[in-house]
Amino acid sequence: MNRPRIFLVLALFAASVLAGCGGETLKPEEQAGPQAAIAAAQSSEAEGTSLPGVPEEGGPQPGAIFSGPIDIHDEGASSGTLTLTIAADGASIATVGLSLKDFHCGGMSAGESTMISAANAPLTDAIDVTVDTIGEIHGRFESATTASGTIHLTPGVMHGLGEFEPCELGTFNWTAELTGTAAAGEATMPMPPTEKPAPPAPAAAATMGLPTRMIPTAAPAAALATSTPQRAAAATSPVTGLSVDAFHAFADPILSSVANVEPYFEDDFSVSGRGWRLGGIPSGAEEGSSVVDGVLRVVGQDGAAVADHGAMILRDWVLKFDAQIAQGDRDTTITVHFRQLRAAGHFHLEMSDSAFIVRKLWDEDTTILAEIPNRSVFGRWRSVTIVARGARAAVFLDDVPVAYFEDADFDAVGSIEFQCHAIAHAVCEFDSLEFWDLKRAPGLP
Repeated sequence: MNRPRIFLVLALFAASVLAGCGGETLKPEEQAGPQAAIAAAQSSEAEGTSLPGVPEEGGPQPGAIFSGPIDIHDEGASSGTLTLTIAADGASIATVGLSLKDFHCGGMSAGESTMISAANAPLTDAIDVTVDTIGEIHGRFESATTASGTIHLTPGVMHGLGEFEPCELGTFNWTAELTGTAAAGEATMPMPPTEKPAPPAPAAAATMGLPTRMIPTAAPAAALATSTPQRAAAATSPVTGLSVDAFHAFADPILSSVANVEPYFEDDFSVSGRGWRLGGIPSGAEEGSSVVDGVLRVVGQDGAAVADHGAMILRDWVLKFDAQIAQGDRDTTITVHFRQLRAAGHFHLEMSDSAFIVRKLWDEDTTILAEIPNRSVFGRWRSVTIVARGARAAVFLDDVPVAYFEDADFDAVGSIEFQCHAIAHAVCEFDSLEFWDLKRAPGLP
């Protein structure tokens, strides 16, 4: 069922490419939750490199992470944190990160929001960096462990698809201290611990009248080969016209390359506070959404509820997750935007009472890339795997090939959104999420 959708999002940069994330009003599933980590532009490694313009004995070291408060005076946000990451070769400020709590500007608000962008600003004794989605940062490194200066905050806001505008918050002082060291090629923001306690007891869900799903802990890396789709001896597909041979020629080598690699980001939702952002279209449509009972529960009503995570803004990746509609009516639809782009549109899949659809929305045109009838997700968990690399993508449903396409518009960095569309009250649930960055996969040309 097609319904008009309006997107208002907080713009994020990854690898210096802007990517949109749907939702008018964004709030974290836990106010005190740590920030998302987003992959940024890779930095070349060099040994014994001194920092240009900075005394070797007193300047920041390669890979150093500086983080500290912005004296924001409750103007547009209750508090803010600035993070600067030095490149692995020590020659530049590789990335800039901004975290705002209780952010509000125009029609947008967020309990907690995070932006991070590739900066690639040459490192000298003076800090002079401009990032479109964050603002102008000035200051200096006072030693190998401290820095300070001013920041003119202009966090980016995007209305609809492609109407980008800065949000002027003002100029504030900031201070930062050395907080850690980034791995080569990574932009680092604080992340929650990976240790996960056992899921809550089933009785906790009974008060909501919803089924509880007990999720085992993630498999060790050596066992991950069983968690990705495997090609059957006689591969078939329910989609007429799908070239299964071309599908597997593309997908199989990629899946093999990540089979024994730990995911870049994963969540079994046994704990909250891992950086998920929950929003609604219109504002308030997401009321009741949370990480609870071992699932990401997205509650939609009179619109669309949206969940996204900053760690999944990349170009080439593999995504695996489970989904079901726990409550709703025939108009309820799970929609997963697996390439949400700023300027022109997006690619998404739809799961409903009647069908599984892969669709492209571009410049107000709609193209159905695959449609499989009689694949209901009402009260039934379905497993989805998406392989994305360059201009090509392949989609599995319950480990069966259902879509494969090559499209020049797909060849870009974009965000991933999990949405629950409903006219009345509905509950969509997601679980067992695994996400691999193909830049880290061995053996791929």
